[in-house]
Amino acid sequence: MITNVDNAIALYKLNFKVPKPPAEPIVSAESGDGKIILRWGRESEKHPLFEGYRIYRSEDNGSTWSTNYATDENGTPIAPIPYAQFDLDNAYSGVALDNALFFLGNNTGLEPIMNISASNDTTYEWIDNKVKNNYTYRYWVSAYTHGDSLEEPLETPPANDPYLENDNTVEVIPAAELATKTLDNIKVVPNPYKAAAEWEASVGERKIAFTSLPASCTLRVYNTAGELVITLNNNNNTSYIYWNLRNKNDQEVAPGLYFYHVDAGQLGTKIGKFVIIL
Repeated sequence: MITNVDNAIALYKLNFKVPKPPAEPIVSAESGDGKIILRWGRESEKHPLFEGYRIYRSEDNGSTWSTNYATDENGTPIAPIPYAQFDLDNAYSGVALDNALFFLGNNTGLEPIMNISASNDTTYEWIDNKVKNNYTYRYWVSAYTHGDSLEEPLETPPANDPYLENDNTVEVIPAAELATKTLDNIKVVPNPYKAAAEWEASVGERKIAFTSLPASCTLRVYNTAGELVITLNNNNNTSYIYWNLRNKNDQEVAPGLYFYHVDAGQLGTKIGKFVIIL
């Protein structure tokens, strides 16, 4: 009841205007070999109480947004702890006075992530070097306020679809560079495949990756009897192909030794082998 009364008083003082978080940052992403680059603009900073940016990373398609969560007095996870955070160097830092679960930052300043173009336009750029190639990562960049006497700190929630443009979530897969001169670096990951791979997002999902491929090629998988198991085509200008361990008849393949043949046209061919252990 007391909380509701306090909220009603705050709304009255605000002329019944519900407090809103900053506008969501418009985020784009670029993947590289062992890295992901996030970029966003300054749309959020028009909010009068703007304080900074929080970067969250999910490895389970957004089901959770952190490996660490702030908890209540019973140890129940309440709020995800951001993967990275940058805030204005000002009078606001540490734990928020009105919300013990909201951390305002360490007065890092925004300079560490500033990216000033040749035309003197300022945007932000942050690089995640702690990623594994061919794993799927989802990022949410939130803008937040420091709050004041009338409202608690607020932050922008994640958008629901990371594949829509002009919102604050993106989904990215880092990968090795495209093969342009040689096929020597092509490999299967993981090899051997043992029951599951770390990047599989759900129980029963099975997939391996053929990496360091050229932008266009045909990949064929054979069993030890020399029988064609499946043909995979890479025409997406990516350096990898996923295979769900099912044959051309959509049946799950048996454990054992397999061979692959990559035909890259003028770039040549490559033959390799891998093992599946189910």
